[in-house]
Amino acid sequence: MSKEERQNLLDLQAGINRALSDTEDQLILYSVNADDAEYQALINKAIYYRDLLVIIHEKLDVKKL
Repeated sequence: MSKEERQNLLDLQAGINRALSDTEDQLILYSVNADDAEYQALINKAIYYRDLLVIIHEKLDVKKL
């Protein structure tokens, strides 16, 4: 992996971390009376972001070997 490819993955990882943090903040602030479908959509978004981070982390680790 080139330095540029690695940096692109690190930049992507940072962006996803920010998006995940924002989503988690929304979940924390979410009203108890909120629509369950909207709440579930936020949970699904957070899971998706975490899955992406796992993939990026694995890709970075594999390429370091």
